[in-house]
Amino acid sequence: LAMLAGDRPLRDRYPVACLLPHGPQALDTAQERIQAGHMTFKLKIIDGSDHERQQVEVLLDELEATGGRLRVDANGGLDTDHSARWLRMLARHDAAVDYIEQPMRPGHETEMQRLMEQYGVQIALDESITGPKALQQHIAWPGILVVKPALAGDPAELRDMLAVRQGKVVYSSALETVVGVHGALLAVGDNVRPLGFGLECWEDGDRCSPIVTSGHLDAAAITPDHLARVWSHIGSS
Repeated sequence: LAMLAGDRPLRDRYPVACLLPHGPQALDTAQERIQAGHMTFKLKIIDGSDHERQQVEVLLDELEATGGRLRVDANGGLDTDHSARWLRMLARHDAAVDYIEQPMRPGHETEMQRLMEQYGVQIALDESITGPKALQQHIAWPGILVVKPALAGDPAELRDMLAVRQGKVVYSSALETVVGVHGALLAVGDNVRPLGFGLECWEDGDRCSPIVTSGHLDAAAITPDHLARVWSHIGSS
């Protein structure tokens, strides 16, 4: 409805983070994507081992040389000791680190804040933000908040609520269609970090990569035609 009413995001283009594959191929992929215009990357921790941490450090060395930045996503899988090891390593590569995302599971925010203050590396809450109520509970979090607009209620109200964060918000997708991405972008303010949208949206069974070019999501490329195609696909399924 917002699209049909002519509501548009505040920008025509938004920088997006690129999700890297796990393992040694992450470095090659990052080098390729930098050539394509991406400068912010995301990598998911699999087991948190010393070997994995060493691989990430090699990647960070490369990103430091090229001006790229990395988001490390632990999905709440680390304990206090392993979180400290990761933050200690990331602190050595501050110029190439955007943040580490949810190193510990929800309920350990006090401990995560202590580690963030100790090592000086930004920690982003993601799994701790399960909906509007949890978002309000953590609105004063001193690090980054990862917010999925599709799960957080009215876009205009969300944008107003997060205005006080002064850019310490990362907007993320939740497997929306391209129409859902348009709706989510209505919640995004003008002072934003690279989005966690990238290619994580779907339309007619295919990733909606045509709206992501040169490391940016092209909001202006999303038109009412996309809505018609989504409805047609729903009607035929």
